[in-house]
Amino acid sequence: MAFIIKYKKEFRAKHALPSYKGKPEELHEHKYTLIVSIAAGERNEEGYTIDFMEIKKFIDKIIPDEGENLNERFPFPTSTENIAEYFYESIREVFDVIEVELWQDDNLCVIYRK
Repeated sequence: MAFIIKYKKEFRAKHALPSYKGKPEELHEHKYTLIVSIAAGERNEEGYTIDFMEIKKFIDKIIPDEGENLNERFPFPTSTENIAEYFYESIREVFDVIEVELWQDDNLCVIYRK
């Protein structure tokens, strides 16, 4: 592996954990920041490894809509850890993803890698 390509995308979404410390959490919003690291191999004749726009287009398709309720979108508890794993597994179907970093605010994040 010669290069690592990173893509960063911010989005706002709502969620509530079904049993936060023993009781349902109230629906609330986070400003998430997703940072995806993708392994890239050899450069092509034009000097790049992967078209940045292909990465952007694919990841933007799987990002929740602005303000979307993640509890309605996903069939699993919407912890930051579970959402990060979802992004990783979805992206690895197309790209050689190294890790997914998902920030739920300016100070707290989860990194998922295999």
